[in-house]
Amino acid sequence: MPVIIDQLQINETRGTMATTNPLENLQVEASCSVCLEYLKDPVIIDCGHNFCRVCITRWWEDLNRDFPCPVCRKTFRHRSLKPNRQLGNMVELAERSTPRLRALFP
Repeated sequence: MPVIIDQLQINETRGTMATTNPLENLQVEASCSVCLEYLKDPVIIDCGHNFCRVCITRWWEDLNRDFPCPVCRKTFRHRSLKPNRQLGNMVELAERSTPRLRALFP
């Protein structure tokens, strides 16, 4: 299973919102912790973390039981992926708004 190198930095930013740049905050919140890109077809797992459907499926691909969360490492006995449509809509808005926000927050 791959190690997420930038995960600590992402978690710190998510937990404390340490940055004062709203664009950076938006990009972090709208990003997948596995691929570090904007979430595509976001799903939520039982611990409450969100991932791209493809990313979490690949993360768990070779596992038969004890499926760990890539962020908090909590393990689950079943692959429970629930679509997070509201977050998906917000990510789309973030992607469309990013060019305008870059002009406001260089």
